[in-house]
Amino acid sequence: MPYQQGNNFSLAYVSKDENAIRDAFGKLKEGGSVDMELQEMPWSKCYGQLTDKFGIHWQFSHESES
Repeated sequence: MPYQQGNNFSLAYVSKDENAIRDAFGKLKEGGSVDMELQEMPWSKCYGQLTDKFGIHWQFSHESES
């Protein structure tokens, strides 16, 4: 991908609290764009990606209790 200010890194939000992940995802997608809606993946019960209104790429992942 070509370099744009803000796309040279991403932030990861990892939590055992699925509701907190959904809340943060909902707030950060306002004015931004969703790259992958929150969904179940083999490694996470709730995983998704978005780019916020400032161009920062985020990854969200639910961490299991075990």
